[in-house]
Amino acid sequence: IAHVLNGVLTTIAVVVYAILVRKRFPRSTEDLIAIPDGFGVPDERRLSIPIRSAQEVTNASERITAFCIAREIDRKHAYYAGLCMEELAANVTEHGFNDGKPHTAEIRVVQKDDGLLLRIKDDCRAFNPQEAMELMDPKDLTHNIGLRIVQRYAKKMYYNSALGLNVITIEL
Repeated sequence: IAHVLNGVLTTIAVVVYAILVRKRFPRSTEDLIAIPDGFGVPDERRLSIPIRSAQEVTNASERITAFCIAREIDRKHAYYAGLCMEELAANVTEHGFNDGKPHTAEIRVVQKDDGLLLRIKDDCRAFNPQEAMELMDPKDLTHNIGLRIVQRYAKKMYYNSALGLNVITIEL
């Protein structure tokens, strides 16, 4: 009974929290997570890109680089932003989109203060890149090279999995 009661109370608490944050009844999983859409910046300092296939990843990387350059972020950091997100999105499409179910990932780039926040949110099976990095053999530099690239250029990386969504956020 304790497990069932715990599940019921947790569900009620999540819904109430989402209602308080969103000021309306949650209609989707994203509403339940209550991640702020704007990250506290105006629209012109944000970029959102949906990813539905591996073919869209390279285009997204180019859009991110162009977005950064248009906001006067130096070319080197703009390139790193596009590269990091390309590596994360490629991992999602390669390993998360391969179960025969339709999936979507959403990339969000936010210019905030003097830095960049990059977020990828997907509805695939859980994958924590930080845990994967801890399990890697430091001598095998070619294994998981994409995650190594992201780790090298990111100031901080955060991972959260809730309600069937994975959210990876990196600060550059």
